[in-house]
Formats: sequence, structure tokens, C-alpha cells
Amino acid sequence: MDKDDLLTALDAVGNDLDRYEEEERYYRYCHTNTHYCDSIRNPNELSFWYPKAVESGFRTPETKIIFMPPDLFGDLLIDCEGNQPELEKRIKDFIIANWDVTPGELDINSKLFFRLGGSSGKFSFQDNCIVNGPDTFANAIRNTVYENLCLDKPYSCTFVFREFIETEDERPEIYRGLKLNTEFRIFYDFHRKQFLDGFNYWGDHDRMLMGMPEKQQKEYENAYPMLEGEYQRLLPALRNECEEKLSRVNLHGRWSVDFMWTGTEFVLIDMAEMAKSYFAERVRIPGEE
Repeated sequence: MDKDDLLTALDAVGNDLDRYEEEERYYRYCHTNTHYCDSIRNPNELSFWYPKAVESGFRTPETKIIFMPPDLFGDLLIDCEGNQPELEKRIKDFIIANWDVTPGELDINSKLFFRLGGSSGKFSFQDNCIVNGPDTFANAIRNTVYENLCLDKPYSCTFVFREFIETEDERPEIYRGLKLNTEFRIFYDFHRKQFLDGFNYWGDHDRMLMGMPEKQQKEYENAYPMLEGEYQRLLPALRNECEEKLSRVNLHGRWSVDFMWTGTEFVLIDMAEMAKSYFAERVRIPGEE
């Protein structure tokens, strides 16, 4: 079922409110209808930008994007907390049923990276982002939905499973299992086909330390000089690649584009509109300083 089919189904349900006479069910319907439609039309959803990013020629993780039906979306928003065996079974069964009919060459039983279409649950990385087969899907999904609600992130109507890309170097970890790989946030104007600016993804020292346990603070502070040094050393090469490859992408406006260095190549891992991206206020736009 594609986006247009899902929106048509929502409109049909909206014309049959007798199905939602009970107060709680009616609330869920209204809540779901509004946020589901907002999510499915959100350009920052991975389902919007990922097929376009592939055109760049940068390596991107192999990816499966599975659209939730509206009823599962609504029930997840309401019931992501607590022990809900029936909901967990529904999630697992739904994903298994849709796995082989969804584009993307991924083994359902392999180690994968999980996120929602709009964002990940990286602040508890091992619990939220790493899945190893269908029995682990529901827990990661519910944890990620809950984290996103707590952080007031946009609602998302897609489950995204991605190739887990291993990097060569030994690095310390933060956020319960997130390896401190060298990462970049690039800002690019797709209308003008112009590189705008670049930042060390881990470079806001004060913000990174905020709320971080003491042990992780020490790991981060010890790793920071290496991360900043590698960022500075590799940025010119990444800029050259961006100027060559991002011009191929059929997008408009200004966006942030995130890359991870594997030790041998840059991997395009995330994108968002510039206005929705951290560091945007620091971007030095050529000709607008």
C-alpha cells in the first residue's frame, strides 16, 4: 500500500464516524488522522528523501521502509508504554507479512539498524536502534516511539530497517552502545547546487555533555581531539565529493546532509531540511555573510 492509498483509506474512515462512537476510540481516530497525515506528507521523513539521495552516487545503507497502517500508528502512540503482548505480536506479524513485498535487500534475521522515518532513538542505542530478528522488533519500536514522544519529535508513520554499517577503527561508545565514529553535518543548497558549510557532528562540546553520565562524558572528552582532528582532515575531501555528487539529487531548497566515515569511504546516513537541523543558525552562506 502506497502513500496515496493510505490517505484515501483515511478519508474513507473519516466519512464513517459511526465506527468511532465510543469516546476513547473517537479520540484515537482524531489523534491518528491528524498526525498520520502530517507524517506521511513530511519531507523530512526518510521515505521522501532517501530514494532521491540514492541518485547521488554516495554509498547509503541498504534500506527497507515499511508504512504502518493508521490503526497500528494510533495504537503505538497511545500504548507505547507498559507491557502490551497483543500490540507486540501485531507489530511483529505486520512486519513479517510486509518484509518480502517491501523493496530492499535485507535479511530479516540479520543485525540491522532500526529507526522511525523521522528520527532514531539513539539516546538508548543498544535498546532502540539494534535489532536481531523479528523477536526484537517490537521492543525497539515501542522504545523508539516512547523516546520520540518524550523528546517532542515529529510523529512518524514508517518503520525503517537499515543495513548496519561496521566501521574499521576501535572507538569509545556513548548513549548505551553508540560508537563515536567520525561524522559530518553538511549544509547544501539543492536549488543553487552549492555547498554551504560543514560541521563536526559531535562538535558542540557543551551540548554533547548535557545530561550525559560521568563515564560517558570522560569517553567523549577523551575522544574529542581525535574526532575533531579527523573531521578537519577529511572535510576538504568530503566537500569535493559533495560538490560533484549532490548536484545529481532531485531536491529543492537548503538541507543538512549527514555522513559517516567508515575508515575508507563516506556514507550518506541522514538528511533534513536546513530549517529543522541543528547547526543551521551557524551556517555561513556564501554571499550572505
